[in-house]
Amino acid sequence: MKIAIIGGGPSGIIAAIEIKKRNPYFEVIIFEQKDSLGKKIKASGNGRCNIGNLNHNFSVYKNEKIVENILHDYDQEEYLKSLGILTKTLYDDYLYPVSESANNVLLILMNKLEELGVQIKLNAKLIDYDTKNDTVNLFFSDGAIVVDRVIFATGGKSSPNLGSDGTLFPIFEKHGYKIEHLNPGLTPIRVKENVKTLFGQRLKALVSLEENEQIIHQEVGEVLFKKDGLSGIVIMNISSQIINKGCKNPRINIFLLNNEGSILSFDEFKIVAQDNKNPLLTFVSESISNYVHELANIDKNKLLEE
Repeated sequence: MKIAIIGGGPSGIIAAIEIKKRNPYFEVIIFEQKDSLGKKIKASGNGRCNIGNLNHNFSVYKNEKIVENILHDYDQEEYLKSLGILTKTLYDDYLYPVSESANNVLLILMNKLEELGVQIKLNAKLIDYDTKNDTVNLFFSDGAIVVDRVIFATGGKSSPNLGSDGTLFPIFEKHGYKIEHLNPGLTPIRVKENVKTLFGQRLKALVSLEENEQIIHQEVGEVLFKKDGLSGIVIMNISSQIINKGCKNPRINIFLLNNEGSILSFDEFKIVAQDNKNPLLTFVSESISNYVHELANIDKNKLLEE
């Protein structure tokens, strides 16, 4: 039996591992259109690999009952442990590898693929397929192959640079499949402000989403500044809220936290500011401090009372 898996992201990799573990004599081939596997894995959790979530809320899935039937007995931690990936929880219920390294997770999975004898074809862009006599003909930009079964694990279209670009959707529609209207799910957020100078900076904060001066959602988490906006788990959760709530004029607020994890009050800040020319350095990096001072038109070399 020859099995083709279209897509070398986390779903495709795990599918290949499980098929090969249960059927060692099957020929399993992963076809990935990018130049390497697991680009989404390496990007997850800002490079620290948010590999799971212990809070199973099946209601967020379109086919809630089907997903619940599949996953109700699934133990993420035990399964990952069986692959050699030990985990821990951060931010209450987010699952991370003990190493906090997405690259390490990918290396472990790649080693498992090699150990099991899974074949990998990179830069393989599928352009069409058809079925004949219980086989599947796959047509790629550089040739064709006949397989017995095919699994499509190509994701949506939220991350073109990571491989999920939606280019297979027209092919699926051509073969009679209906594609539901797609909305961004968990994505970074572009902002109007110029935040290029903060690129790469991280900040743990309470982040709230407002629409027409009403708070819609808020949670504590790590914010990662990108060249044109914000990222991090908390930001991605807010991106989902923006879509689900149909926000037209969303506003994102970022609140600094004190050493107890509560919102930093003005009185607390004032105590630190009394004898310090740049009190923000107590709570944030120099880059963020400079950005705030410039935005507020405050001289960072003078005491606030001056």
